[in-house]
Order: sequence, then C-alpha cells, then structure tokens
Amino acid sequence: MEREYIRDRTLEGHESARRNGKTIGGAAVTDPAMLSMALHLRDQDHSLREIAA
Repeated sequence: MEREYIRDRTLEGHESARRNGKTIGGAAVTDPAMLSMALHLRDQDHSLREIAA
C-alpha cells in the first residue's frame, strides 16, 4: 500500500513539473540534422550499432 502512495506522489510531481514547463528525463541528444542522417543510414540497411558509432 505504501508503494502505491509513493507512486501516486511521484506521478503527481511529474504532472506538476510538466505543467510548469519542466521536462522529465534526460536531455535530447539529437538535432534534426542528426535524426535525418540516422534515418537515411537506416534506410540503407545499416545496423543501429553502425549508426551509433
């Protein structure tokens, strides 16, 4: 039961942060150009490991 209370309070905190313009999680590491290049390489059947390198 306590675990459920903790979960509820955490979710409430996340919702409150989003309402205040905060982002949850890590920073985005891709920009539009990088995403475009990755998708292009994926279309050429490169593996995800190759693309990440």
